[in-house]
Amino acid sequence: MIDIEFERCFSNDHVMHVINKNFIALDDVEVKRNNSNLTEVIRTLMEQMKLKDDLFANAYREIIFCGSFYKETRVGKPNEFDLNIILQLPINYGNINVRIIFIICHRNV
Repeated sequence: MIDIEFERCFSNDHVMHVINKNFIALDDVEVKRNNSNLTEVIRTLMEQMKLKDDLFANAYREIIFCGSFYKETRVGKPNEFDLNIILQLPINYGNINVRIIFIICHRNV
């Protein structure tokens, strides 16, 4: 019964989000300042990387921000930021085959 209740309460980030927003999170001014600074650093870095490497310049598509800071579940002041750099490599994607393999693990109770 405890396992079921635990999974129900923590199956998503809702509880953590409420606690964080009310007691831990940065205020909106700090979040805006951090986002502004981070955006400028990333923009400059991407521009410099494109200038230094033609493959990167051609493959670069976008940045996707992710992680606890953007989900608003970060505990404490942010000292790292998660982001994905989306690239489209100059390859024939039709030649790529993907197989999905599921592995089932059982835990001993």
